[in-house]
Amino acid sequence: MDRNKLLSEVFDIQDNCLYTAESHHQIALRNKRKSAWFKVAPAILAAMMGTLAASGVLPEILAILAAISASVSAVANILNPDRDYQSHMSAARAYTALKHDARFLHVSFESCLSDEQFYESVRNLHQRYNDLVQLTPETDTKAFAIARDRIHQRVHDPSGPIRDSDTVPPANNPNPPKDRKH
Repeated sequence: MDRNKLLSEVFDIQDNCLYTAESHHQIALRNKRKSAWFKVAPAILAAMMGTLAASGVLPEILAILAAISASVSAVANILNPDRDYQSHMSAARAYTALKHDARFLHVSFESCLSDEQFYESVRNLHQRYNDLVQLTPETDTKAFAIARDRIHQRVHDPSGPIRDSDTVPPANNPNPPKDRKH
């Protein structure tokens, strides 16, 4: 059993989890935006219909707006971006937790374990990764490209948290002394 190969597998799992978690975050964000639009559009249309109905102007437009509002609501129910948001956020959290477990294994635990114990720990980590891949929703090329760019620009700090891009060089933080988010 080659300990270096096992360690390499831990690093691979950690990197894969980093990129996959960020991809899921990107898809979740996209679904959150969709959900907001699907909630706001019918509300705006309903307000417009109420105003037109109260004024008694253009009743034929009311029918068109009602049809559009119903169509948007139907599409929102079919696509269900809230469900997709939740499933991708859950996946992102699961991959992030596994990434932290991989880091913990090679940083804190690797030197304390016998070869057999380390082998079993890596095997267990690998199995958990494979199980996660099978259970989580798929990502897409667009989300992966955004995730890769964010990670390469160091917007994603290797220690875990996503930082605002205005705090990552070479961008300028508009108000550095008052930035208390980080």
